[in-house]
Amino acid sequence: MRLQSTDKILMIRPARFGFNDQTASSNAFQSRIQEDHALLNKKAQKEFDEMVEALIAHQIQVEVYQDTDNPIKPDAIFPNNWLAMMPQNQIVTFPMKTPNRQAEYREDIVQDLIEKYPNSTYLSLTDLQHQDIALEGTGSMVLDHINQRAYACLSPRTDIDAFIDFANQINYTPIYFHAFLENTLIYHTNVMMAIGTGYAVINLSCIRDPKEQNFVQDYLLKDKLDLIEISDTQMQQFAGNMLELSVKDKRYIVMSRTAYQSLKPHQIDTITKHASILSFSIDTIEKIGGGSVRCMIAENFLT
Repeated sequence: MRLQSTDKILMIRPARFGFNDQTASSNAFQSRIQEDHALLNKKAQKEFDEMVEALIAHQIQVEVYQDTDNPIKPDAIFPNNWLAMMPQNQIVTFPMKTPNRQAEYREDIVQDLIEKYPNSTYLSLTDLQHQDIALEGTGSMVLDHINQRAYACLSPRTDIDAFIDFANQINYTPIYFHAFLENTLIYHTNVMMAIGTGYAVINLSCIRDPKEQNFVQDYLLKDKLDLIEISDTQMQQFAGNMLELSVKDKRYIVMSRTAYQSLKPHQIDTITKHASILSFSIDTIEKIGGGSVRCMIAENFLT
């Protein structure tokens, strides 16, 4: 049976982390603060390094690549948007919406993976970005590998046709809908939902259309997933931006300290029936970057 989670991940240590003006119009989770750019980057690096150290201490295999200085890539710390290493033993690179995120693509990383995993296949979708088509990896999509479902909330960074085509290529059922934070489309699906082994964390209330909400919920219940519903407020504290990792028979769900502190006791009880919680303090990364722990991790399912 296909597994939902892995013990191998890839992360990018930031070189020039900061507020991304190019993505601000579609990412309502970003916040601009007046602080020296170099100091912000040092804070982000410290949070990054402490998170990596904690993951390694729990026997997660973390491969860290250092971001390059030129060109400036303020969101390079979020590699799961341009790169996925799939359970199908496939390396996939995805089309990004903005120029400074398109610049995150790293040929050297792709070649390293091809060399380390010679039995893998490589699928590049990056040419779509030249047509202003975006599908930003496992930010745009939340994938249920066990039940072979792909969930996506549509936005300027998640094109419907590209999503359906990709889901069909990997033989996953495409499930798409619209989700909102106030009056703005939510930019990435992985800030409003997460799927683990036997459970799903989701903000159903941000799916405003009752038919779409029922459509999504019906699939989750059909697959017998234990639903942990979160609120808009909890979503804004990144409680939807979680990820399951596993080491042998031990499952972890990783999240930020902010996300953990937003959870109610009954939500924590339900989650911990399925996985142990690991949380990390990444306040700078979350506040400025508008992404959290899940966004920082590209899972590696390659064999």
